[in-house]
Amino acid sequence: MNSKIGPYFIVFAAAFVIATVLHKSMDTLQPKESDAQIQTAVTNVKKPMTQFDIAAPGQLAASLRKRPDGHYWAQARVDNLYQINFMVDTGASICVLTPEDARRLGYDFATMEKDIKIKTASGSTYGASITIKRLEIGRVLLKDVDAVVLDDNLEQSLLGMSFLERLTSWEVSKAAIIIHQ
Repeated sequence: MNSKIGPYFIVFAAAFVIATVLHKSMDTLQPKESDAQIQTAVTNVKKPMTQFDIAAPGQLAASLRKRPDGHYWAQARVDNLYQINFMVDTGASICVLTPEDARRLGYDFATMEKDIKIKTASGSTYGASITIKRLEIGRVLLKDVDAVVLDDNLEQSLLGMSFLERLTSWEVSKAAIIIHQ
């Protein structure tokens, strides 16, 4: 062996032996996981929510997107008759329909009995109570949802707590509210 290479070879061989011994020691210290355990751990890792995750939140769930106006909105199919855009209002104890949206569902606000007193930001007023037979948002379907038809210069129907409190859960993010039945 060349006298110049000999010392380098000995150092390299010693380093290789030490690395091998350390690697074997580390293997004995680490518990072995099966491929199934590793796959389960990988699939259970929480990933940051993206706009694509929001679009398909899961079975019996729906996404209520936040629009540029800063409000969360839900497009609902009501009584299998009509699509209504609801603004989500967690401060409203009951769902509220505008007279125009109620008319599309077959109610005539002018002839309805105004049997419920409602407190709004602009004061107290009276509305007509109704029961929405079916309120469907995405994959979420609730039956017999309490609502009121209100003519208080209301520009938009409201999705209130009479719907939201019947859900199993709902989560708020910066981009959407995810509702679960």
